[in-house]
Amino acid sequence: MRYLALTLAFFSVTALAIVAMVMCLSPGPVKRIAKNRLASVSVFVVNEDDEITKTGSGFVVSAKNRFVLTAAHVVTAAVSGANLVLAFPTPSGRYDGAVAYIVNIDYDRDFALLWAPEAKFTSEVILGSDQKLLPGSFIYAIANILGTKYQVYSQGYFSGRSNLGLMVDMKGAPGASGGCVFDIDGKLVGIAQKLDNPPLIWAFTHAAPVSQIRPFLLYTNQCLSPAYCWPGE
Repeated sequence: MRYLALTLAFFSVTALAIVAMVMCLSPGPVKRIAKNRLASVSVFVVNEDDEITKTGSGFVVSAKNRFVLTAAHVVTAAVSGANLVLAFPTPSGRYDGAVAYIVNIDYDRDFALLWAPEAKFTSEVILGSDQKLLPGSFIYAIANILGTKYQVYSQGYFSGRSNLGLMVDMKGAPGASGGCVFDIDGKLVGIAQKLDNPPLIWAFTHAAPVSQIRPFLLYTNQCLSPAYCWPGE
């Protein structure tokens, strides 16, 4: 009887934990995850011989104007002549592609804004606030993995702040630089920039905060046209 009681108690606690988790993520954030995945982009740097020389991630900041934000170190080669090709998911489950061009680049903050004039994006991220993050806050990322066109979901926690930006703790993989980091509400709080390889597994350690992304987008917006409007503003 004691064993049966302990077993029932264990499954009861487990069930409650699952219910609590689902309640925390449903329904809004779960729907937002799907939309954020559609706003995630894989970035490929292609040389004159049509060889992929570097891969990374990015995300759509304006579907209407076809703008994508990524990490500057991902697309540096394109400044000297290499081509940029984007791959992104569609609502049908297929992947589409488009050629992109660098609109603005900030090497110090490691940001690059790309324009894909022929892309047909169906979603865009919503800018949030990294100032609301507290140590232990739930966050998740969607990024490219290992140079493929596929986007992978990874969850983790916000650890704190440093001179490198937001300190995060979540699994990652090469190709994730430029990927988007979201809070529990599915709003953008950062862009993945630093990936370390501990003894057993790759991991995100730092992300640039959205509070730095906003001025970059606004400055570019003013340089291009006052008609452009960034989501979340």
